[in-house]
Amino acid sequence: MESRVEAYWRCVERRLPTEEFVEGEELEPRPSQGDESGIAGDESEWLGGPTWLRRTLRPEYYFYRSLRQRDAEGRWGIFILSGGLSTVTECFSGAIPERERAERLAIEFLNTCGDAHYRFDVYAMSCEGLLRRRRYAQYQREATLPGHVNFEHAYVYHRAHAWAAGNGLEAEVERIFRDWTDDDRGWHWGRRRVCAYVSTVLLDGYGALTQGLRFDQAEWADCLPTEFADECPKMRLASTPAPVLNPARTKRTSEQWLRRWGVSNYSRFDDETWGVLESVRIIGERFEDGLFPVNIRDVVGDFELIDTNVRDFWQAMPSVVRGSANLSSEKPFDTFSLQKDPITFPDGSEKGIFSGCPGELRLTVLEAGPERVPGKTSGAVLALYEVEPRLIATSPLEEHADTRINWIEVLRACDSKDIPEFIDRLICTGCKSAARMRDIDDESQ
Repeated sequence: MESRVEAYWRCVERRLPTEEFVEGEELEPRPSQGDESGIAGDESEWLGGPTWLRRTLRPEYYFYRSLRQRDAEGRWGIFILSGGLSTVTECFSGAIPERERAERLAIEFLNTCGDAHYRFDVYAMSCEGLLRRRRYAQYQREATLPGHVNFEHAYVYHRAHAWAAGNGLEAEVERIFRDWTDDDRGWHWGRRRVCAYVSTVLLDGYGALTQGLRFDQAEWADCLPTEFADECPKMRLASTPAPVLNPARTKRTSEQWLRRWGVSNYSRFDDETWGVLESVRIIGERFEDGLFPVNIRDVVGDFELIDTNVRDFWQAMPSVVRGSANLSSEKPFDTFSLQKDPITFPDGSEKGIFSGCPGELRLTVLEAGPERVPGKTSGAVLALYEVEPRLIATSPLEEHADTRINWIEVLRACDSKDIPEFIDRLICTGCKSAARMRDIDDESQ
């Protein structure tokens, strides 16, 4: 008997054009898949499967198959593999001595991960029905392109950690995810921001990310119709061997960072700095100690560093950007204190400070007058006085939209190169904390 969600997809599909891109089934025959009493093939059969399978974080543990892409027997839903279930059960057993309960929670955890894919799938159906465009398959294709963040995976992580928090298994789930992937972009965001990113890419594509996020659609994760909530089939498959958890990671090299961001056209200079001959877009990274890991001297294009945890503007910015720069983030810069030039990186290499760019410089900052964040105001913005591009302040709250910041308004309105006059204007506007080159604790240096 057809379920309600299957009937819903049938109605949506009638509204969709057939000539648009549709991700088809793989051409090569797949190995047979057994149930719990049967025998599945070896692990490589799952790892090397079609794109619908590879989009799951680790298909040796579980995978989600959309009802858009049923198998030969008409099956779709969440599939839990016995080997992966055994590994998760062992991981949980360290915190839960009762084996039966540990296995039950392991099943719940894997189903929670699969349910996150299902919720996104249903949300995509509703969008496709309204837009009359096939966006789900297009999203899955774009998510695999170099440098792109798979925001669906970030959403799976957030759903899993919410489940873990309710069951006292935060450390265990974190260990599992650290083994499943080294792509932790977006993990430090709040759920609403993750969902806004998912919506933006689904509805408008990856190219729209810097034009404003779809926070108007950010509540989709909590809007699954109750009639659909329990209609995703859940099945268990036999698999061998059981995967091994090994979450140890080695430190990335500069080249590995660049490739992670989809950068392919770069070169290294004799002084250990890097030149990039294309635009750079970095989204959602959580760098160690908030420090940018690659000493980039020159970017021939735009430089976008969005929604990361970088804390030092000068350390993160390349010496030269030949396009525009965008450092919009949910974490605003609270100071532009300039300590010294050149800037020294942890590996001992050095670079000159950012001198400007011909385009716009978009920054998420704090006010320097009345406090917008309790106890914090922007400091030492005088250090930006010599930076040439047009400064645009963006909101730290949600969509990265333009906003008015008093000290930026003063900076843009001041035509004079007379620094004392500029300082006077800042002070008169109530921006005393901004009217210096260094934070007050550093002024003795």
